[in-house]
Amino acid sequence: GFCAGELKGRGFGIPRVFGTAHWLYVEPQSRGLGHGRHLARVCIEYLASLGIDTETDEPVLIQADERYLVCGASGTGKSWATRPLMAHAHMHGSVFLFDAKGEESIPWQGIIRVATETDEILDGLDEVHAEMGRRKEEMRRRGISVWDGEQLTVQVDEGQVVLSLVAGSGKSAKGRMQRLRELASLGRSRGVVLGWATQKPVMSPP
Repeated sequence: GFCAGELKGRGFGIPRVFGTAHWLYVEPQSRGLGHGRHLARVCIEYLASLGIDTETDEPVLIQADERYLVCGASGTGKSWATRPLMAHAHMHGSVFLFDAKGEESIPWQGIIRVATETDEILDGLDEVHAEMGRRKEEMRRRGISVWDGEQLTVQVDEGQVVLSLVAGSGKSAKGRMQRLRELASLGRSRGVVLGWATQKPVMSPP
């Protein structure tokens, strides 16, 4: 995870990118790893850019098939930070946005699937969990341990609000909280990637 507003001036090792087409060669800018030109061969679909580092003018790249946490106070740019990741996910798969405030989803209407109302978010969580179960059964049938089909990215905006909605969903609260945990812990191997943006990264559900 990373905190919105803290990327500028960090000076961390940003990878350099060589090549075009469907494959990129990544050379980490580390003092101990600067001798070999092509140290890793990475499929372009699995690299997403957060933007450009203001000190090096290099793209800040992360693995697009990894879970991520974006945290920061109100107004620090959490939603803006996730937009390029969501755009990349949309180009290479499908995206489901849970927008608890109902504002970040406005520019995405008609482009990706969005849930803004309480019932939509809760039903969406149930649906995503069911899709994870369907993929698990298909993986077992095919004898594979990692999903090789389309990636589904579930982006949660204002995660602390979503937690409150789930915790307050009556008799279904306990089951839905468990589904949320399984989405976070088990989804990746089934091609369901969770992105979580929140003001309170250490908040625990009631």
